[in-house]
Formats: sequence, structure tokens, C-alpha cells
Amino acid sequence: MFSSNLKRQGVPLLNLTDPFLTEIVEYWSTLNNRDENLDFISTQIWHNSLIIIENRPFFYKSLFNAGVKEIRDLLDVEQNFTSYPTFTAKYNIETNCLGHCKVVSALKHLTKSVFQT
Repeated sequence: MFSSNLKRQGVPLLNLTDPFLTEIVEYWSTLNNRDENLDFISTQIWHNSLIIIENRPFFYKSLFNAGVKEIRDLLDVEQNFTSYPTFTAKYNIETNCLGHCKVVSALKHLTKSVFQT
């Protein structure tokens, strides 16, 4: 969580139950959030206010545990997003195609909205 790019306004969407942890995350997000000068492929995926699914930052624990942390983890050698079969084979993970499509779609939206030249 502390390597994320979460805006302070996004903290309530995390539904944290511990008030102390909520306060720590709010302070951290105030200090750490960046909207400019980001490197696309090294951008953190999880808990990132710039990457949203269903109007909120998201976190997929199974993908995180498999080693997917930055956008580069979802790109092939030509810098294109990996297909679902290639992704599941690369990370040896069982996930549904819809989840993969949601993440890739959110990243493509980020590309259009933030990283257009």
C-alpha cells in the first residue's frame, strides 16, 4: 500500500476498519501522491487513484502475490499488453479473463488520459 499512488480522497474507498491505519494512509497519500512526471511502465497498479475500476482505486491480492505490481508486469517485449493466456502462463496464476480485461482496460484509459503526448 505504501508504494501506491493514492489520493487522500481515495482513502475512504478502501474501507479500512482501523481508524489509526486510516489516518496513517491519509497522511501518507497526502505526501506521496503524484499526478505528473510519472514513468508509464514503472507506475504502480494497485491503490493508484489514476487507475480506477468501477470508480475507485483497486487491489487484486492474487495478482499482487503473483508478482504483478507495476504496469511493466503486464507488458510483453514489444510493450503491448499481454493477452490473457500469455498472462496466466507467465505468472502461473488462475484468474478469470474478466479481471484481466478490467485491469488492462483501466491501464489503457490511463494511457489515453495521462500519458498522451
